[in-house]
Order: sequence, then C-alpha cells, then structure tokens
Amino acid sequence: MGLLKLAKKFNLFRLLQFNRENKVFLIILSIWILWVVLWAWVLPYNMAPDECLHFKTAQFFQTHRGFPIANKDVTFVHEPDCVGTTYITTPFLNYAIASLFVNLGNNFGIERDYLATRMSSVFFGLVFVIFYYLFLKKIFGKNRFLVFSALVSTIFIPQVTYIFSYLNHEAYSLASSSFLFFVTINFYKLSSDQLKQNKQFILLGLAITLHLFAKTNFLLLLLVPGIVISYKIWQERKIYFKKLLILISLISILSGWFFIRNYILYNDFLGVKIYQLITRSNFGTRTYAQAGWNFYDILFKSQWLEETVSSFYGRFGYMTIEIDPVMQWIFRFFVFMGIVGLIKKIISIKKFYLNNKNAMFYLLFSSLIPINFAISLYNTLYFDFQNQGRYLFPILMPLMILVNRGIFELAENKNSQKTLTIAVITGSIFLSFWSFLYLPKI
Repeated sequence: MGLLKLAKKFNLFRLLQFNRENKVFLIILSIWILWVVLWAWVLPYNMAPDECLHFKTAQFFQTHRGFPIANKDVTFVHEPDCVGTTYITTPFLNYAIASLFVNLGNNFGIERDYLATRMSSVFFGLVFVIFYYLFLKKIFGKNRFLVFSALVSTIFIPQVTYIFSYLNHEAYSLASSSFLFFVTINFYKLSSDQLKQNKQFILLGLAITLHLFAKTNFLLLLLVPGIVISYKIWQERKIYFKKLLILISLISILSGWFFIRNYILYNDFLGVKIYQLITRSNFGTRTYAQAGWNFYDILFKSQWLEETVSSFYGRFGYMTIEIDPVMQWIFRFFVFMGIVGLIKKIISIKKFYLNNKNAMFYLLFSSLIPINFAISLYNTLYFDFQNQGRYLFPILMPLMILVNRGIFELAENKNSQKTLTIAVITGSIFLSFWSFLYLPKI
C-alpha cells in the first residue's frame, strides 16, 4: 500500500495512461534501456574507470552481508588487473544495492557477478530517466517539444549511456539527483493544505536522505532544496518549525548513522579524506599543488580543460578512447547556440521575478554550473587530477535544461519548435549510435 501511495503521489500512474505524450516517452524509455543494457552486456569487464574497485566494494556486501571497516576489510587492492583503493569508506548505499542485484542475477542464471552489478546501474538509469522526465514536465509546463528535446539530448549523450552501463557511484548519484529535483519543484509549489504540506516535507526529507549517499561532488545539489526551503519561509513569512523538525529528524534517523559511524571510525564524516590518505600512502603520489602548479597551469598548461570537456560528452575505457571530433563539435555547437538563445532571452527580460514560471530554478541552475566547475578545478589542483567530465555530472541536468531552453528561444513559432525537436531527437540518437562503433577499441 505504501508503494502504491508513493506512486500515486508522484503521478507515476500517469505514465501508464496511453495518451500521445506518454506513449512517446515510453517508446524513448524502452529504446534507451535496451541501448544501455546492450552497452552493459558487451563492455569488457574493468574497461571503465575503476570498475574492479567498485565491484569489489559491492562484492564485500554480497559476501559478508555487513558493514566494512577500512584497513580491516577489503581496502587497498593490489592484483595484476586491479590496483587501487575501494570505496568502503565513502557513502556505500549504491554498492549494497548492487550486491542485491548479484543475488537476483544468480537466481536468474547470470553467472558473471560483475554483469549483475551493472544491472543496478541500469536500474538507477531507469529511475533517473523517469524522474528527469517528470521534472522536465514541471519546469517546462505544456511545452512537450521542449520536454522531449531536453530529455533525449541528455540521456543519449554517449557518456551518460556509458555511465549507466557499468558499476559506479555516478549512476546512483544521477538517479538521486533527478528524484531530488522533482521533489523539490513540487515542494516549491507548497500546498496550503496541511496534510499535503506534511507529505511534501516528508518526501523532501526522504529525497535529501537518499542524496546524502550520492558521490560527494553531487552534494552540491543540496543547495537547491536548501535555498527553496529558505525562500518559502521568507515568502510565506512563516517558520514551519514542526515540519522542519520532522524533516531534519527523518534525515538524521535514515542517514545520520553512516556519517556518525564514519566519524567514530575515521574522524571523517564523508570518508573522502581517509580514502585519499589510503591511496596516497599506497601510491606515494603528490598533488599538483605540492608539485608547484597553480590554477593557471592546470587550465592552460595541461590538457585538463580539453579532456574534461571532451569526456563530458564521450570518452571511453579509462578516458583514453576518444570518439570522432565531429561528434564533439556538434555537441559544443549545440551548447553554444543554447547560450546564444539564453542571452537573447535575458536581454528581452524587463523585470525579473523569482516566483515567475520557475525562474528560481533557472537562476539556481545558472549558479551551479560555475560552482561545480570551480570545485572540480580546486580538487584537481589540491587533491586528485580530475580530468574527467563525469566530475561535472552534477550539472548535467541543469546545463542541458538551460541549453535546450536557450535553443528554443531561437525558434520563433510552434512549427519551428516541432522541427527543432525532431532534429534534436534524431541527431542525439544518431550520435549515440555512432559512438557505439568505438566500443571495440576499448
């Protein structure tokens, strides 16, 4: 009954109503899921960043059915084909879920455990697409052309397909992000009915809890519900003390145990510092800052910027397999035109209202992009050389929403928007299928 109520709350049953819009969505969803499963099936094991380390983390839960402790359980792996630090100190909910897929896979005759864990990423992909679609319908309203353009141009990015085809933390993080955004935009339109308000606070607490187990760079997105809550308190001139207490209590009960446990064990709430300490003690590596580099050097004297941008759209293997530059430049031109459209829209605005047509979300998304970029640059210099576009995936949805909104500002009427949508959908799918040809090179 609880699942049925939850499904009803999120309007998931509307996806089963075979109106024209939902038929199109279900077709897109089916094609994409089959596409990701194909990638997961043919991608060689450990030919994606640190997959063996992700797998060994999940394998611990499947074997021991308990919580790991660093330097006691599987922590640093030194095998012929797998060297590095596992992820047992960082939020490990996704690995525990992946271990359940191993048990499920064994029941269905899947002998390769790593393949079963990949199905957990496919599952997270399903969650990601559904709630991203529902969020797009909320933020774009009745403009179904814009909804499907943003949806397809995002999920068929080759790197996105790649992320959901092997075991990693980003897959869970993207799923929790789309759920967080959808719950937050519902909360933004806070009901005056007390019972509905209580549900909205509880669901927001649940969404924040799940997101706290995302990869640490995705925690940036918690700014969105934090600012929305603050804005609603300011807007209504009312402090929802009891409801906020329920929200905080829910978050503390459901997720607090992990962070308290980490602090007791490692004196590190998130487990990132101990992870980096274990890695450096085994590899003996220095940071770029210790080597005398600065931000200018990272940006202009290394390949960090180009490699980060190119792998945001598509680089495979251990970020060594580059796709055709033509594909990269098509995507970059698409982003550029979106920026042009946004500038056109901004110039035309005479007065700005935060509560006007979800303007707050556009403002927040515009702010998140440079913040995420700056954090990734900072971590590259002082912690780990992060020349991978997936470290910018917290802004995947914000960027693609803004870009598509900008592109549609250049379309003058409904007919041109329809043509544009068809072009974006067919182009995105074609480029994604083209990228598959590079898989044998991995």
